[in-house]
Amino acid sequence: MKVLLASAEAVPFAKVGGLADVLGSLPAALRRLDVDARVMLPGYGFINHEGYGVEKLLSFEFAHRLGLSEVTLYAAELDGTPFYLLQSAPYFGLEGEVYSQWNWDMERFIFFNQATMAALHQLDEAIGWFPDLVHANDWHTALLPFMIRDHGGGGLASVMSIHNIAYQGDYAGGFLWNAGVDGRHHADLVELGLTDNLLGTGIA
Repeated sequence: MKVLLASAEAVPFAKVGGLADVLGSLPAALRRLDVDARVMLPGYGFINHEGYGVEKLLSFEFAHRLGLSEVTLYAAELDGTPFYLLQSAPYFGLEGEVYSQWNWDMERFIFFNQATMAALHQLDEAIGWFPDLVHANDWHTALLPFMIRDHGGGGLASVMSIHNIAYQGDYAGGFLWNAGVDGRHHADLVELGLTDNLLGTGIA
């Protein structure tokens, strides 16, 4: 089985909380069980490419509602686990910290979800690797299960893990509209007033 774990954090590349520890250790544990687990992270500007043996893998143009973005995917292997780092200015590649202001984080992590879906097809073309399952983690990657479910994943399955429910990606409606992503009008989300909640969108 091939699994892509998508996250905002993973040790040793980027760590703010416990999410990074899980994503730094779970893939290696899965690989010991003969699962081809790999990790997709934002390519933050502070990541030491030379220190971690990060190398450019591929680049592609990604068309989205706000324009055309050049996306570069870098790769590194640590303890036998492949990590992919996704860079695209101005969203990822220039920053000195994992998180920024709320409104900018909302926009750039929505972009990360969209660009990750596009990058999967680029990986398939470049190296012949496409996951059977995408594992999303916390609100930063919660759009992935939604996009796979509602926009056709080509047989791709998804699972969602919540590490810190206090942060849910609230008030995302306007940002989703700007990105060309339809709101999630699941009955439970409507009843709870969470139709613009990214975490709710991922699990509903």
